[in-house]
Amino acid sequence: MYYNDIMTVRPKMQIDVSNKVKARAKAVAADREITLAQLVLTGLSKVGDDKLAKLVKDEIENRTGRGRPANN
Repeated sequence: MYYNDIMTVRPKMQIDVSNKVKARAKAVAADREITLAQLVLTGLSKVGDDKLAKLVKDEIENRTGRGRPANN
């Protein structure tokens, strides 16, 4: 697969949860008007590690909006 200089390949994380947990997490994220990824990142920021919390904060601030990225 060819990637040009503009596109970047970002690492992905997956977690194994039941359908009930996923459905509830999506509902909570929707209630807060954030994405499921933002909900998970917010949880990671609250484990008590200052460096991780700063990285997550920067990640959320620099994230693009929902959906597929636009090629402008």
